[in-house]
Amino acid sequence: YRGLVGALPPQFQVEDEYNIIGGVEFGFMSATADKQVAIQYCQGKMPSVVLQIEQGMVNRGADIAWLSQYPEEKETLFPPLTALEVVRDPSTERVCPTTVGAVAMLPVRPSVSQRLLLARENNLRLAVTPTVDITYLSGQLSLAAIECKKLQKAEEEKAAADAKAAIEEHARRDERRRRERERAAERLREEEELRAKIAAKEAALADAAEKKKEVLRMQREEHEMERKRARERLDAERAVVEQRLAAEREMQAQRLAAAREAEEEARRREAKMHAERVKAEKELEAAARSRADAMASELRIKEHSVELERQQLELERLRAEEQEKLRRLKNREVWFSHLKEQRRHHELPLPSLFYVFTHATEKNATVDGVLVEISATDVSFRKVVQSGAKGLEFPLREVPEGRLRLTCCAKGFEEVQFDVFHISEADVEKQPCRLVMSPELSVGSLRVVLMWGDKPKDLDLHCIDSEQNHVSFRQKESQTKHIQLDLDDTDGHGPETITVQSRTNQAYSFFVHNYTHEVDFAQSAARLILYVADVPAREFALPKNGDANLRHWKVCTVHVDSNLATAIEQHGEFLRGEYVKDEPGAPASGRASEFPMDMRRPPSTRFVTMQQELAGVTSVQMVQREAGQVKQAL
Repeated sequence: YRGLVGALPPQFQVEDEYNIIGGVEFGFMSATADKQVAIQYCQGKMPSVVLQIEQGMVNRGADIAWLSQYPEEKETLFPPLTALEVVRDPSTERVCPTTVGAVAMLPVRPSVSQRLLLARENNLRLAVTPTVDITYLSGQLSLAAIECKKLQKAEEEKAAADAKAAIEEHARRDERRRRERERAAERLREEEELRAKIAAKEAALADAAEKKKEVLRMQREEHEMERKRARERLDAERAVVEQRLAAEREMQAQRLAAAREAEEEARRREAKMHAERVKAEKELEAAARSRADAMASELRIKEHSVELERQQLELERLRAEEQEKLRRLKNREVWFSHLKEQRRHHELPLPSLFYVFTHATEKNATVDGVLVEISATDVSFRKVVQSGAKGLEFPLREVPEGRLRLTCCAKGFEEVQFDVFHISEADVEKQPCRLVMSPELSVGSLRVVLMWGDKPKDLDLHCIDSEQNHVSFRQKESQTKHIQLDLDDTDGHGPETITVQSRTNQAYSFFVHNYTHEVDFAQSAARLILYVADVPAREFALPKNGDANLRHWKVCTVHVDSNLATAIEQHGEFLRGEYVKDEPGAPASGRASEFPMDMRRPPSTRFVTMQQELAGVTSVQMVQREAGQVKQAL
């Protein structure tokens, strides 16, 4: 195999005058016995081709792998003047190169120059003789001259024979070409005859098609005439049938008229008999009515006396009911005054007509689908309702009067519980009440939410831990990333939220700063709600004592021990100071044991229970369902 880069000469593509495709290599030609070596040599270069050399017994190259610097290439060397003839497909006598990837494989047959081989043999003979004398050399020279003449004569004879053979081969090729031309002419004549036959056949087919069209046209005209005659026959038959039907209808009408006259006569006779029967019945009915009137007059007299007695009893009952209503009205006023006194004693708010559930950590976001359990503390009452997308309308007419407890649950949020005091439908808050829903906290976390009224516009929530980390609207996240201001409200109402990922042996102080100071704390209706994981929420109201006109409200301090248990130290005091620099200092850690610890509660199942109750699942059905689940598990 010999890899080449670049286009081959024209001799390897077009036949010469002897119908041979190929060329002669004038110098030494190096090849390899490994096809992959030749392909690797010319791969990636365009254009490229690999010569596939088919060696014979005489026309062979020398294996010089033992002399090569790269023996793994298996190099084979051909002498100068090696002729390369392209091998053609014997069935088609065409050159059919194959491809390996992007490389073309061209089969060739080599022809090595014999003169070079003879010269090589003579040189070898001279080289093996160590010493010669003059006589021997002269004899050898004469013999060499004779041999040269013999060789020359043999070469001339061979050249003549080759020329004669070439002339004969040329004659044979000319004869072959002449025969091919004759065969081609014969094929042309056959093609012309075939075309003529095809044309004649096409003309015959065209004539047949025209004739067929004419026959079809005539058949179509005959069919039209036949259809016309059939239509005329049908019209005639239809006229005859219509005449017959008209005659039959006339006869049927005559029969119907006769039947109607007979029926009318029978009806007249029946009416006459019915009139006689009715007359007799009326006479009997008049006699019975006279007897019934006499009896009814007696009954009316008795009923009148009974009605007078009943009216007398009804009048007495109405008088008694009026007296009872007056007594109840007086008792109702006493009851309302008692309820109002109880509300003032417990200091509980009135229920609101509408409740809106606000998200504690997302700006202007509401929570829908909140389940609210309304229960009474004085009487046996319990009701579960669900809020919509806009909130919850409080069912005033369905709840009893007195102290009520509202428990709000939603999936993924902490449970909220607060008390209200219901007096009457007139004594309610008209404005919507905003309730904050805090997302569930992980173990060891807490969240503080600040809510207030319309004024002031801005109350700021602050948190300071034992390590002097101070989080507020100025710095919304601590350096250790465990304290974060989730929401900062500046247009009133709130919420303003801080979330703390608690760490052991820490203390967190929370206080509120009246930033705008449009009104004092007493008019702000501010309240702070503390959420601790797995602990009931706790609400802190404004302190009743102290100067509410001061700018700071210190609410509470949450102490966390080494077990992440929390203890709350409630301050509830107003502090002096005009600016943020006057805020309270950091709390002292390690004081958790000085205050009562918040008791952990188990995970609440109230939300699932309220969902089932709202869906109409009774406690018995819940028990049956749990028993079925246990049975299936077993």
